[in-house]
Amino acid sequence: MERNKKIYFCVDVNSYIDRLDDLSTCFPYYNEAEKAIKKGKDCIVTTSMAHFSFSLRDLGYKIYLCYKDKEVEIKPHMDLTGIGEPCKVIRTGHNILRLFRAGIFNKLLEIE
Repeated sequence: MERNKKIYFCVDVNSYIDRLDDLSTCFPYYNEAEKAIKKGKDCIVTTSMAHFSFSLRDLGYKIYLCYKDKEVEIKPHMDLTGIGEPCKVIRTGHNILRLFRAGIFNKLLEIE
């Protein structure tokens, strides 16, 4: 039976703090989150998007971006054409932070 593994990338510190119910799932820094992934933790909450790519899906993780009370699951090959973004399709190797900084997810997360 496949486990339901999730990783939540919190855009801001407040989104992160709101998810601190279970401290064992929260890893604010890249190296801590990377270790948790290598250990196969089922749920990871982090503010660090640096160095992570959508290859996490290959490890069995569903990927969520969180901003305030909004969570958006980022699916493989997600077509963003309909929301007028320059990147049409999310690919496995895309760097999460690079796409976020480019404003790719602003409309999905309702960030102005």
